[in-house]
Amino acid sequence: MKQKITTKQITILGLLGAVAFLMMSTFSVPLIPGAQFLRFEPSEIPVLVASVTFGPVAGVMTNLIKDILYFMFRAKGIFGPLSDFLITSVFAFVVGWVYQKKPGSKGLILACIVGIIARTIAMIPVNCVILPLQFGYGADKVLQMMPYALLPFNLIKAVINSFGTVVLYQLLLKRVPKLLHSGNMV
Repeated sequence: MKQKITTKQITILGLLGAVAFLMMSTFSVPLIPGAQFLRFEPSEIPVLVASVTFGPVAGVMTNLIKDILYFMFRAKGIFGPLSDFLITSVFAFVVGWVYQKKPGSKGLILACIVGIIARTIAMIPVNCVILPLQFGYGADKVLQMMPYALLPFNLIKAVINSFGTVVLYQLLLKRVPKLLHSGNMV
């Protein structure tokens, strides 16, 4: 049964999207030598918090807000935000969906593990399409980059952001339990 989205929930998702945008814009570091365009930033943490708090669609909506803001104010083109939107949306949706099926601390850890796997699988076709468009790489170059750059980067980023989400969500549960148990949007 679907629940109505409240004004409070929309406001929280907007705020989480704005926080994610600020995190993406202000803290970004390269992780993989030779692939400087692959930059770690912790913007997935607010997106994942939205996903486990209000449901998988809320996580995707929060991610959309973040990437629209990033595209409008910081990006040099559409390809980076589009790639981030597609890959992070898969991650957030899967984490939120699994967490709905198995809530609690162990469920959140399981959701993050399944989400990491889904994110890593999703990045393969996304990078095979986006990188040739963005940088003019041939399919052979993209496939060559998979084991030394794309796969490790996506795994590292997902693991760090999952860990951050688990820690933050546990802290939020203690501080604002009413907010986190206000019901899922989807």
